[in-house]
Amino acid sequence: MLITCLLPMNIGISITHTDKTFGILIFDQLHPMGIDIEAKTKADSDFLEAYLTESDK
Repeated sequence: MLITCLLPMNIGISITHTDKTFGILIFDQLHPMGIDIEAKTKADSDFLEAYLTESDK
């Protein structure tokens, strides 16, 4: 896949994955970013509960 842009920019890419999910973030390096995906565990459940929507749970 070729990505072209009409504006001059340096492209950065961040890639993450779990066993069942992956994510790719493409960004202008003037605004560095990163992405991370973690599998939900029972130890995380109480902490994450406030941030999850009903469909996420």
